[in-house]
Amino acid sequence: MVRKSVYLLLILLLTVGLVLAAGCAPSEPAEEETPADTGQEEQQQEEQAEEETGPPLGGQLIWASIGDASFFNPILVEDTASGDISDLLFNGLFQLNDKLELVPVLATDFSFTEDGLEWTFKLRDDVYWHDGEKFTAKDVEFTFLAIMHPAYKGVRAENYRPLRGAGEYLDARAELATKLENEEITQEEYMEQAVALFEEWRAKGAIEVVNDYEIKFYLDEPNAPFKNNIAMGIIPSHILTLETAGDKEQPFHTDEPVGTGRFKFVEWIRDDHITVERNDNYFEEGPYLDRIIYKIIPDQNTITMALETGEIDLGSIKPEDFDRFKEMEHLNVFEYPTLSYTYMGYNLTNPLFQDKLVRQAIAHAIDRQAIVDEVLMGHGTVAHSHGSPVLWDFNPDVPKFEFNPDKARELLAQAGWTDTDGDGFVDKDGKKFSFLLQTNQGNKLREQSAVIIQQQLADVGIEVEVKLVEWATFVQDVLLAKNFDVVIVGWRLSSDPDAYEIWHTEGGPFNFVSYSNPRIDEIYEQGRVILDQEKRKALYQEAQAILAEDQPYLFLYFPTATVGLHKRFQGPIAGTPAGLAWNVELWYVPENLQIAN
Repeated sequence: MVRKSVYLLLILLLTVGLVLAAGCAPSEPAEEETPADTGQEEQQQEEQAEEETGPPLGGQLIWASIGDASFFNPILVEDTASGDISDLLFNGLFQLNDKLELVPVLATDFSFTEDGLEWTFKLRDDVYWHDGEKFTAKDVEFTFLAIMHPAYKGVRAENYRPLRGAGEYLDARAELATKLENEEITQEEYMEQAVALFEEWRAKGAIEVVNDYEIKFYLDEPNAPFKNNIAMGIIPSHILTLETAGDKEQPFHTDEPVGTGRFKFVEWIRDDHITVERNDNYFEEGPYLDRIIYKIIPDQNTITMALETGEIDLGSIKPEDFDRFKEMEHLNVFEYPTLSYTYMGYNLTNPLFQDKLVRQAIAHAIDRQAIVDEVLMGHGTVAHSHGSPVLWDFNPDVPKFEFNPDKARELLAQAGWTDTDGDGFVDKDGKKFSFLLQTNQGNKLREQSAVIIQQQLADVGIEVEVKLVEWATFVQDVLLAKNFDVVIVGWRLSSDPDAYEIWHTEGGPFNFVSYSNPRIDEIYEQGRVILDQEKRKALYQEAQAILAEDQPYLFLYFPTATVGLHKRFQGPIAGTPAGLAWNVELWYVPENLQIAN
C-alpha cells in the first residue's frame, strides 16, 4: 500500500538517483554433484518457512535523513522529513502507489456526480487509532473542518476553496486579516469575527457525514485535483479540537501523535532521531519490522560514510560515489526518477530580469548538460520547463535554449546590454549587469551548480555573486519574503499536475518569482474545473511550452534519486517515482540476519 505524501512541498534536493538490483551470474552446469553448504540450507529452510507462515517479524531499519522534522500532524507538514514520518503514522482516504496512482486506503470506494459537484466516499469499518478508538467518518469531517478553521496555522486551506461556500468564506477572512494587519481590529476581535464566519460557512453543509462509514463533500464548481487534495492524512477527532488541531504549539503534533498508520510513535529526540514501532493492529498486511529509527545526520558526507560502514541501513548516495557503492557487498543500490526538478528562479520585479530576451540569453549561456554530467555525474536529465517526465502531462516538445554563448551575447545586445567600458561586463544606461545568486547551505549539488553558473555567465559579461543561506532562513527570509535577485531551489511536485499556486498571478506565496501571464492564468483556472484528463493534458502541455519560452525560471535539471539499502532487508523492494520506502511495511529481515537491539 502506498504511503507517499501527495501535496506540493518545497524541498531540499540533496540526492539524485535507476533501479540497479544486485544480481548473480548464471549458474554453470556442474560436472559432479556437491553437497550444499550450511548457509544455502538455512536460506532454503527460511524461504520454505516464509512461504508457509509469511515473512518473519523483527528487525529494525535505521533510515538517515539530512534534515529533522517539524511536525508529524499531516495537516501541518511542510517539509520532507516531517512528511516521511507522518506517512508512517497516519493514513489518508487515498495515497500514491508505485505508479503514482491514487488508490484507496481509508476509503473503500468513491463516486462523484456527472457535474462534479457532489463527491461520496465510503470508508473502511475495520480501522482503529493507535490508542484503540474506532476510526469513523467523523474523523474525516473533523480533519477538513480543522484545516478551514481560523485557528489553523498551516498552508492548505486554499486547497479546499472549491467546497460549497468556501471561497466566499476565505475571502471574507482575508479581509479580516488585512484589518488585523492594519491594526484596525485586535487579535481577539479578529478571532471572534473569523470564528463567526467559519460557523456561518460550516452551516452551509459543504461536508455531510451520512453515517459512520460514508461521507459526502459538496463543491461550488468542479475541481479536478479534488481527489488528490482529499487524500490528506486524517487526524483523530476524539483527541484534538478544532481550536487545537491546527495550532502548532500543541504537543500532539510533535510528541504525542496518534494515527491509524502502519507504525506508532515512540519518541523524538530533536536533531538526533525519531523512533516509530510496528502497529500490531494495522488493518492491512504488515508491517514486519519491529521499528524504524529515523536518524538525523545533517551532512551528506557523513550519511555516505555511515552507509558504507553499516551504521545506517538506508540513505542517499552522492552521485560521485554511486558507482563505487554498487560494488559494496553489503548494499543494494537503487536509482529511480522522481517528481522533482531544480531551477534558477528570477525575481521578476527586478528590472534586470523583466526582458524575456535577457532570460533567454542566460539560458543560452548556461551549459546545463555539463551540470548534469559534472555535478550530477549523469544521474539526471536537463530540464526545459515545469513538470516531471514521470507525470502524464509532460511535454517533451517545448522550446529549448541550448548552450550557445554567442547566441547569448547576441540576445543581450538586442536587449541593450553591451560592454561599453571594456571591463569585461555588459552594461546598460551606465549600470553593470550584476546580481546576487542565493541558494541553501548543505546542498552540494546546488552549490556546485551555482559556481558553474557564475563562471559561465561571466563568460558572456554578467557578474554574479554567490551566497549560501541556512535552509530555514532561506525559505522564510529569502524565498517567501521575495528578498532576492536570483535563487537556486527545487520543487517536489504533486502527482496531480495542477500548479496554480506556482504560476498563477494570484497563486499565493509559492509564486515567489512574481510571474504573471494572462494565458497561463487562464490555463490553470480551466485546468482545475475540467475533469477530462486528455483535455487537462492539452492545457498543461500548452502551459509548459509557454513557460519554456518565457523562462521565468532557468529550468536546470530533473535529478534521479540514488539510494543505498542494506541487503538484509528483503521483500518487494524497488525504487519508484513514489520513492523507495513507499511500501516499507512489506519489508522484512530473515531471522538469522536480525541484529539484537
